[in-house]
Amino acid sequence: MYYDYGTEFEEIKATMLISKLSEAMGGKKTTRRRRGPRSDKPDKAAFYKHYGDKIKRSDKGGEK
Repeated sequence: MYYDYGTEFEEIKATMLISKLSEAMGGKKTTRRRRGPRSDKPDKAAFYKHYGDKIKRSDKGGEK
């Protein structure tokens, strides 16, 4: 476990270093989106599939 985490850390550190070096040498800034379970973007389809019937929405105008 420690070896795997250490290796992953070094790979991430090297990727960041290469990216910053590329930017410093005039290259364009690249951003890469993560995909899968570690993604920052929520999976709306899966969320609504799982919790769709439990979502309560209120009317912003209020009842008259």
